[in-house]
Amino acid sequence: MNTIKNVLVYGAGLMGKNIAFVVSSIEDYEITVFDINPVKLHDELRESTKQLVREGVLTQEEVNRRLGRISFVQKLIPDFLKKVDLVIEAVFEKLELKREIFGFLEKHCRTDCVFCTNTSAMSPTEISSELNHRSRFIGTHFWNPADRKSTRLNSSHIT
Repeated sequence: MNTIKNVLVYGAGLMGKNIAFVVSSIEDYEITVFDINPVKLHDELRESTKQLVREGVLTQEEVNRRLGRISFVQKLIPDFLKKVDLVIEAVFEKLELKREIFGFLEKHCRTDCVFCTNTSAMSPTEISSELNHRSRFIGTHFWNPADRKSTRLNSSHIT
């Protein structure tokens, strides 16, 4: 893989949806947010970005463009997963759940897909210990709330 185009954020809670919004600052990225629970992702992101617009950090037009790069799904299809270049996991801090998620992803994503865990308290080494391709696994930590600490990314931060 030379470039990142398709990003999957696994988990649409407070951290996941806001991480997706931060990642959407890179115009070339298409972001898909997955969660087993139904989420009105765009409505929730519009609400959470009102303060950013009010304070002049972002324009409403930029928020709209960025939301256009984010989609939400409740089911992960193997054909879709083969197209994912970067996964950012953002589920609650439970080791077995994180291991289960990355085990599933490893079976369905390409071997050059980069896996990130957003954890503040767990060891990335422990989370990835059962993976076959651990060299593609990294730990990340977005501050809470992610969209207030960093509203924009530069693709050099990720590539």
